[in-house]
Amino acid sequence: MSKVSGGSRRTRARRPMSNRRGRRSQSAAHRSRAQRRRRRTGTTRRARTSTARRARTRTARRSDLTRMMARDYGSDYRS
Repeated sequence: MSKVSGGSRRTRARRPMSNRRGRRSQSAAHRSRAQRRRRRTGTTRRARTSTARRARTRTARRSDLTRMMARDYGSDYRS
């Protein structure tokens, strides 16, 4: 009797058996995509900022080195 009074019967009546698998897979796909997006954005944002900073510092250092070398050797020295 307690089993019949539960809400499982109502949900089954709302969704037919043929449609249940497709709908469930779709919802699962959406959920997984949302989780993936959240995780990826956090990691990529951090990585992108760090890489950009590193690249900028490296380029600045290299330009300083080239400037010093050009001053020492003359305008013919490059990179």
